[in-house]
Amino acid sequence: QASTKQKHKSYRASKKVPAMRNRVYTQLARAQKLGDEGDKAAGFAVLKEVEGQLDNLNGYEQAMLYNFYGFMYYANDDIENAITSFTKVISDESAIPDTLLISTRYSLAQLSMQKQDYTTALTHLKAWQEINDKPLTAGQEMLFAQIYYQDKRYVDSLMHIENAISAAAKDNIEPKENWLVLKRATHYELDQPKQVTKVMEQLVRLYSKPQYWLQLAGMYGEIGDEEKQVAVM
Repeated sequence: QASTKQKHKSYRASKKVPAMRNRVYTQLARAQKLGDEGDKAAGFAVLKEVEGQLDNLNGYEQAMLYNFYGFMYYANDDIENAITSFTKVISDESAIPDTLLISTRYSLAQLSMQKQDYTTALTHLKAWQEINDKPLTAGQEMLFAQIYYQDKRYVDSLMHIENAISAAAKDNIEPKENWLVLKRATHYELDQPKQVTKVMEQLVRLYSKPQYWLQLAGMYGEIGDEEKQVAVM
């Protein structure tokens, strides 16, 4: 993987992308302004005008056109068309800057996750990781964890949850409640009752809720620690 990343890095260092002309940028910015002001129909109409000149646009301008389409469709809760548009953004990786390639890959992973298309989400996320030189944030680790969990790859999911918790701990941040809920579910699927119990202890300590106390009591009963079970009840 390091070798592959090095190749990507070498390629990206030598990549030259075409410039966006001012008139094209002005039209795209106008479409965004109309959309932001609530006139989505007018915003889409402007993008349609630009798309009508597609043959006169360079690769970067075409990518940015579809990038604007993607965000406007997403703002309109149209996930399907947002995915179609963002996919067009990266159809020619050599024509767009790395920042746009990286952010679009990640957006496609998130949108595929929303559609519950976990296989495609994982494909995009792995492609994103290949070109992303920065260490994964806790949130990014958890996106991997969620996708692997849905794909029933529980060991991989657990590894990314642990990475997320470690990354947060470096900043003195406690794990989020939904991270621990996923960790509990992963240990449960792996048939690890003692580890499930430990996660329940964390949930009780950090996010004290009646159902967590009841579940913790049930886990103490399952692992044969009746004294703690009674105490917790």
